[in-house]
Amino acid sequence: MPSIIWNDAFSVGSQPLDDQHKKWFELYNEVRLCSMKADESEHVKRVSGALKKMIDYAGEHFRSEEAYMKEIGFPGLADHALVHRRFVETVDRLCRDFSQGKQVSCEQILEFVKEWLLGHVAGEDRSYASFSKQI
Repeated sequence: MPSIIWNDAFSVGSQPLDDQHKKWFELYNEVRLCSMKADESEHVKRVSGALKKMIDYAGEHFRSEEAYMKEIGFPGLADHALVHRRFVETVDRLCRDFSQGKQVSCEQILEFVKEWLLGHVAGEDRSYASFSKQI
């Protein structure tokens, strides 16, 4: 599974939020590397720790992003926040299942996060980015 590389096409026009998105990409890439390097006996523990760090950061980012949307009066805030909550709920469940040895792999979690993250930043985040340019 390839790394996620930041480029300006992902920019939402807010340097603090762009920096947070870049950090999230970096954390995703750290989890990816950790999952490839972890030896069998430490695999679940190391990967679970790296996943937790990434997901905790996502929560921090969501709070910042939602505060920004509130500050600019973005009318889609409630719907956007709901998308964030659903993501966190899904990833929490997947990570819990992974750490308990249930039928979910680190690769499945990473694929879900990657697809969601790229789609969200390049898609849904565009709505508040466009709105902020109009005010």
